[in-house]
Amino acid sequence: MTTLNLNKDEKDLLLKLFKHEYLVFMKGYERYEKLRKLNPKQFLELWEECLKMDVRFDDQVDKLK
Repeated sequence: MTTLNLNKDEKDLLLKLFKHEYLVFMKGYERYEKLRKLNPKQFLELWEECLKMDVRFDDQVDKLK
């Protein structure tokens, strides 16, 4: 295993990057979990609503409970 020799600023930047990427990953996972619970009719209704209202699909998925 290789060890990186990073100074404090580099470590802080790397930690910040990992945290951001983790949050992006979790947001996608949460969306996936919401969508997989929809039946095909519900999914189609959501998709058509987004097209009709010209809104982002992800934003509408985020609003689902």
